[in-house]
Amino acid sequence: MIAAPLPLLQNLLSVSLRDDPLRERLREVTARDDMARMQSAPEQGQLMALLMALLVKLIGARKALEIGVYTGYSALCVAGALPAVGRLVARDIDETSTAVAQRYWKEAGLTLAMKRV
Repeated sequence: MIAAPLPLLQNLLSVSLRDDPLRERLREVTARDDMARMQSAPEQGQLMALLMALLVKLIGARKALEIGVYTGYSALCVAGALPAVGRLVARDIDETSTAVAQRYWKEAGLTLAMKRV
């Protein structure tokens, strides 16, 4: 990994990041959590969403599986790339963080199949 000076990185993110307000709010809520280091970075989520959209289009995928949801940021990115008839099955063991995830998924209009394992 190439380390960029912090001002340069902040500038790059300010002009290139295209996160929607819902995911931005979720990131802010998650940042206050003790385990916030588990959260995907916004640029990682953006890249994941773009790559998922490409894969979905190339192979006609309608289903995805996410293991380890935390507060659901990456699941929002993945679900957004799936077609309207798509299905994302999410698995996690932590009731507290997945409750946060489900609150934001509901606000996004997603009904994800979420199960604790």
